[in-house]
Amino acid sequence: MSTATLAGLGRSDFHAEGPKALDNNGQRQSWILLGVLVAILVLAFSDSLWRTWVMWWKPQYQFGFIIPIIAAFLLHHHREPFVAFPAWQRWVGVALIVGGMMVRYLSAQFTIFYFDNLAFLPCLMGAFVIVGGLPTVRWAGPAILFLIFMYPFPYKVEKSVMGRLQDWSTRFSTIAMVTLGIDAVQDGTQIYIPGREAPMNVAEQCSGLRMSTILTGMGVAFALFATSRPWWERMIVVVSGIPIAMIVNVTRITITGLLYTAFSAMNWDSDLLDTMSHDVAGGVMILMAFGLLLLEFQILKHLVVDVPDEVRPVQMVR
Repeated sequence: MSTATLAGLGRSDFHAEGPKALDNNGQRQSWILLGVLVAILVLAFSDSLWRTWVMWWKPQYQFGFIIPIIAAFLLHHHREPFVAFPAWQRWVGVALIVGGMMVRYLSAQFTIFYFDNLAFLPCLMGAFVIVGGLPTVRWAGPAILFLIFMYPFPYKVEKSVMGRLQDWSTRFSTIAMVTLGIDAVQDGTQIYIPGREAPMNVAEQCSGLRMSTILTGMGVAFALFATSRPWWERMIVVVSGIPIAMIVNVTRITITGLLYTAFSAMNWDSDLLDTMSHDVAGGVMILMAFGLLLLEFQILKHLVVDVPDEVRPVQMVR
């Protein structure tokens, strides 16, 4: 549908029930045009996307591979037919792309890679608005906003947050070991255990940052998918991502400390345990975290029961 045609639409095309959906041919043309615009944006941001792809191969950001997949499912879940819209709304899309490109230019001038990466998102939203008008913000906006989780944090933010998580994980793990009867002593991000010469080192990979980001992203995805659930229930799931990640991480470190103590008592080689605590335990942590997230959802689901409006309390008549 051309701009002139859209501009000439009368009030009958935008009646009280909402804008009129395009026919099958119009839907197909809109998706083709959107695909072309997205392909152009991908080429324009190829350096930024390649830089993000390289970061995904680092252990701390391997969850980035699944974020675009979840975003695609979100887009498919919330998608609506393209509708007729006033021609002026196309300029909103153009403004979004121009604004995104300005952010990209300024980020390049000051070498701020994080904002250079984020500039792709308003441009992507602008492509949708150009093709489908402002109504696309309602159903495509959540999926595009979710893509923010695929980008690595700024270096200073990453170091600051990771340092705090390392300290908390070390401190709570030491408390847990002492509670279980092990004379563990914390020294910075290291834990000294009786019978083991070298201390346990809570490395950056063990800080819980990756798990916190994954669970927060999963919580946001749940909130966007489960639109039928109350807003407060979805908010609790989103906010609980970091505490659950901390619980899982402390559990892993504590169990590793217990196993180190047992291995030392039996004079076993702890090299195998070192490998298991970093490789095998990583997968177990994810399963455990998802299990806790699912358990939380089930508890919240049964905590408050929605009563239909038709149901009214029965009054006893004497």
